Amino acid sequence: MSVQDSSPQYSYLQPIWHKIRIAARGQEAVKSEVNQTTYLPCPAGYDPSWYNGALQRAYWLDATGCAERLSQGSIFRKSPTITPDPTEQQKEFLDSVDKNGNDLNTFATNVVNDVTKTSYGGILIDYDDTHGQILTQEQAEELGIKARLIFYPAESIFNPEKNSIRLWEVYHEQIDEFTAEAKKQIKVLDFVFDTDSNKKVYRQRIFREIESDKKKKEWLQFGADIFPAWPGGEKLDFIPFQFIGAKNNDSDPDTPILEGLVNANFQHYGLYSDFREALHWIRPITYRTGEVDDAKAPQTLNSNVMLTSRSPETKFGILEFRGSGLEWDVKALEILEAQMAAMGAEMLKSKKKASESADKARIDKSGEASILATMANNISSAITISINIMLKWNGEEGEELTYQLNTDYDATLFDAQLMTSINKSVESGTMSQRSAIHNYKKGELLPDGISVEDETLQIEAEASGLGGTEELHETIRNIVGSMSEET
Repeated sequence: MSVQDSSPQYSYLQPIWHKIRIAARGQEAVKSEVNQTTYLPCPAGYDPSWYNGALQRAYWLDATGCAERLSQGSIFRKSPTITPDPTEQQKEFLDSVDKNGNDLNTFATNVVNDVTKTSYGGILIDYDDTHGQILTQEQAEELGIKARLIFYPAESIFNPEKNSIRLWEVYHEQIDEFTAEAKKQIKVLDFVFDTDSNKKVYRQRIFREIESDKKKKEWLQFGADIFPAWPGGEKLDFIPFQFIGAKNNDSDPDTPILEGLVNANFQHYGLYSDFREALHWIRPITYRTGEVDDAKAPQTLNSNVMLTSRSPETKFGILEFRGSGLEWDVKALEILEAQMAAMGAEMLKSKKKASESADKARIDKSGEASILATMANNISSAITISINIMLKWNGEEGEELTYQLNTDYDATLFDAQLMTSINKSVESGTMSQRSAIHNYKKGELLPDGISVEDETLQIEAEASGLGGTEELHETIRNIVGSMSEET
């Protein structure tokens, strides 16, 4: 096997990923010159003018794009959370986590946007190029060199294994002052035995297609082996790459969750094209039979032109479509649209236990069992591991952080009847005020950023006549201050 050879699973999934990306981009991409005959073939024997007309009349229903936007909107319906609160030093690193200077939430948004299409990707934690030098933490800080996160889309991870990962990358070769040519290279992440530490250590290699001694282009290693190391020089004993998948975060890519929807979307596109073409030809058409007694007689008919003839043999008429053939096209389109709607909704559906009561199901809308929530949890896990490696690599030894994307996709608020029931339970002593506030918060009746403790303190403050929490805190500070003075 050569370094550029793809895994069988990659070769199988790559055209599927491509089709999903085209569908997600919408009608202009589907109808582009490069893709048009792939997704709307021209029948044998039909000329280009007919095909261009059929292409213009065809309509792409943007179901895939809507599902993708709905998925991302659902995940970011609530802001991601980081626990515990990052330190000031950690915040500084999290404000710029990739080489584009994006903060962590922007980076996560980009990851979600891509992974929702292909259900696969990966994050590499990589130190800036030190040209083979081993730097101290002080030297790294002085040069502004630090570990960052790099997201690799599915198409870049062309041969993934647990202990050896091959990635497509793009580098730019400067042609002149104003022009740089984009070229592909391969980054290989694997292990090699290190005699100094007497263990396997992480290694990077770069391969580029260059002219060999045999005077032909070959994929050969470019530069020396690279051994990333922690600040201080200790080499890594693991590959700092986190896979992301729809079902789990292992190296095997999962079947894209959008594949079924995309296939239905293209079926709808082809069927609608046939339906629209039929409508184009079954409109009323005028006809004339018999001899033409006037060669200059008008050949078109509109509200200002009337066709006449002196010949009694000449007849005029209108051809009209009859029959129920198109009804089946309409029914087929409706079936496909219903199927697409169902597949889009299934991604968000939370699978509740049958024994769960309706009220409890509405109060406890966690969404943990939905397809989209599983993927959101997988992305959260990969980002959590990645940022903690990044922070350690940058010399930040604070408490480990947990990054969590939203998995609650039910925006339904409490109704008045449920609120009344909860309030009566508090009044009767069968539910604590704290539990009621907790339920209200889960039902999104409390403002963002207000915790159960904040709301409880606010209620106590208003009941005591002291006003808001700030006034209460001020009163407490004054009391404590006066007590200290007396002491």
